[in-house]
Amino acid sequence: MKKYIYSATVMLALCVGFLASCVEDDSTYSDHSVYLELSGLEEKYEVVSFSSDKLEINPVVRSSFSDDDLAYAWSYYDPSPNYTSTNVDTVRADTISYEKNLSYNPAVSDGTYTLVFTVWSKSTGYRRSIKTSFSASSALSRGFYVLKETADGNTDLDLYNTRLQELIPDVLTNYQGKAMSGKPRCLDVIHGQAYINDKGKETSTNMLCVTTENNEVQWIRALDCKTIFTPQNVHFEYVPNEIPYRTVRGYWEVYYVTSNGIYSAYSGMMGGSGVLGAYDGTGGSVHVVSGASGAYYGILYWSNQTRSFETSDYNAGYAPASSRVPGYGTQNLDLECLACGLNMAAGEKQFFLMQDRSNPSKKYIYYFSFGFMGATLTDVRELDENSGYGNATLRAVCDRQATIAYYVKDNKVFTYDLVNENPDKELTLQGIPAGEQISHISYRPYYGSGRFSYFVVGTQSGNTYKVYMYETRAGEPIGDPVITFSGTGKLSRISYIDPATSDMTDGAAMPILDE
Repeated sequence: MKKYIYSATVMLALCVGFLASCVEDDSTYSDHSVYLELSGLEEKYEVVSFSSDKLEINPVVRSSFSDDDLAYAWSYYDPSPNYTSTNVDTVRADTISYEKNLSYNPAVSDGTYTLVFTVWSKSTGYRRSIKTSFSASSALSRGFYVLKETADGNTDLDLYNTRLQELIPDVLTNYQGKAMSGKPRCLDVIHGQAYINDKGKETSTNMLCVTTENNEVQWIRALDCKTIFTPQNVHFEYVPNEIPYRTVRGYWEVYYVTSNGIYSAYSGMMGGSGVLGAYDGTGGSVHVVSGASGAYYGILYWSNQTRSFETSDYNAGYAPASSRVPGYGTQNLDLECLACGLNMAAGEKQFFLMQDRSNPSKKYIYYFSFGFMGATLTDVRELDENSGYGNATLRAVCDRQATIAYYVKDNKVFTYDLVNENPDKELTLQGIPAGEQISHISYRPYYGSGRFSYFVVGTQSGNTYKVYMYETRAGEPIGDPVITFSGTGKLSRISYIDPATSDMTDGAAMPILDE
């Protein structure tokens, strides 16, 4: 059933006017004898749609009217696409209940909805309304996705749903019928990716981009695990023999990083079909860093094909990185990229750990500054041959809390100071049983509503992985893990998805992790 709800300002004016006329017409209505007060609603609710999860709300109603004279209605509407302006502002809403207490299983698309509770006197028409909001997401739309290698060497996904606090295993196998071929390469969440829906309309949704070492790639709608794009339809024409590395977000661009270079398309808020335009640049790799606000969220990346540092700016324009360090260039280098990251505690600095191809014992950290005028190499630090950070195989970078990177040595986690000459520091990790082998570390921030910064540790025992997530202070894990879960397979990467993430924000554009 469809209803129309007047905007709060208009409703308030109508109610005040109606009350004034009643006072004039009936002496029993005085300033204090008639009242209807509503309360008891939280500011916001979260619910998993298409599930057993319910919105359970018991409002408080204080009234001068008898209970038998009161009527109730709960309605909701999407405040963004259905809003229309007329001489009296209205929005189209769905009425979901006529009971005082709400118990509702939503079956709606991912999004944030306005929820309205209205109470009125049946004998007089006197009414009041209050509003709150609820964020709805399918079971696959919220939480931590785990990219993993299956027992037979293929690629699948698990999802730890943070609302349900449970693991949804083998998402690709269970929802698509099979895993992707080949070992996992990369997993990225693209909040607000544009596409054409089944009604032929431009729209957007949150997608997962999964790539494998067999050079398979899919762009998957998180709502229902439906594949939206493949190499057959993501370009205007099919491009053969292309290595897919990953897809990452900028502020208003989506960047697809390949062996040919960078393809791009606008995000959903900017409009478009999501089909990727012509490539720019001369190659790519999984090693990609955000330019953050200083470069308006363009990207700096290593090209495996040219062994060079390259950039795609905020509008997807290509430019090679430059250097102002004597004796160190940025193009056609005899180097391999081992890791990279962004540290904003150092003033939005991009770091790349490089290894000499001719002499693998030599390793360097290349420091970049990335702004509107491009990326510039500003410093190079040569590492000692015995450097724990340089010789590690598991590494991560802190973002805003401290100027540190992390690495694993002898199954222990250490910090490495990226800016100062401080000694490496061993970190204390509570809650991990002795003997579990650390196989993954990452620093996972989220910059949307409900932001967090977790230090993530993964352990592996046979075909079982476990994940431990810690809150952090000054970049270091504190206390016991706040989230733990386990699954089958070999853990590769972890990404976070949230249906409430707004497009063209830090939450959508960052972070880009090199795990």
